[in-house]
Amino acid sequence: MHNYELVEGPMLRNLKGFLKGFPREGKPPVLNGHQIAIFGDRAAELFTGSVLRRVGPPAS
Repeated sequence: MHNYELVEGPMLRNLKGFLKGFPREGKPPVLNGHQIAIFGDRAAELFTGSVLRRVGPPAS
């Protein structure tokens, strides 16, 4: 549990290999790309508003 509205950071590309027990049996993390997780309604509204201002509404 946490009180964060939004969390962002690099994407872990080799989840299965990493979860096998790094550093002993598992593979080292492969980080590539970027991800964002939105947990609160207010954060979702701010994010959506920002996207709409930058790229416009979705095409219909």
